[in-house]
Amino acid sequence: SPLSRHFTNYVEAVVSTTGAQRPAVVTKLYERFLELAHQTEPSSRTKVYNVFELLGEQFEGYVDALLATGRTEEISKRIELFAPYWDHNLGHGLLAKAACKARADVLAERHLLRLRDGFENFYRDETASQLADLWYRQAKPEAARELLREALRRLKASHKASDDEDERQELARQYQARRETLLRLFPNADIPQNLRQ
Repeated sequence: SPLSRHFTNYVEAVVSTTGAQRPAVVTKLYERFLELAHQTEPSSRTKVYNVFELLGEQFEGYVDALLATGRTEEISKRIELFAPYWDHNLGHGLLAKAACKARADVLAERHLLRLRDGFENFYRDETASQLADLWYRQAKPEAARELLREALRRLKASHKASDDEDERQELARQYQARRETLLRLFPNADIPQNLRQ
């Protein structure tokens, strides 16, 4: 959005003219917009908090800035703030990614499971690897292993069924990404190196 571009340009201008640290500038500016959003009428908040508006478009950068400034514990609060407004696949993906970065495993799992259950191409996406990593950390290795094996099975079937070369290349890339996660977590896993095996 135009406002989001102005946000980015403003951050760059402040950093270049004052020498301020980018994460500090990002958090200060983003939180000013959060204050303004909180002051809006409840009936307007659905639009203000929309994932395609400034707060949504700048959310990942804000999360990274919170991490860089040692304010990791605040990420969970922001996830809870946006969750009611981002109840869709894109929203759950953004919130899950933020929760994974903050190691907020309960929140991460909640949003990753919503994606798994509602996103047809979940197994093609990095979120499948994120959920496997999370389950592995939670001492659920068999669930993590089966999730990744299922992802590889589905990717192989999709690759075999596709006649589109571009799609086949993308499926091959995704297969390698899920395979790398499986081998990182389970180095002795017996899994074909590529889709043709």
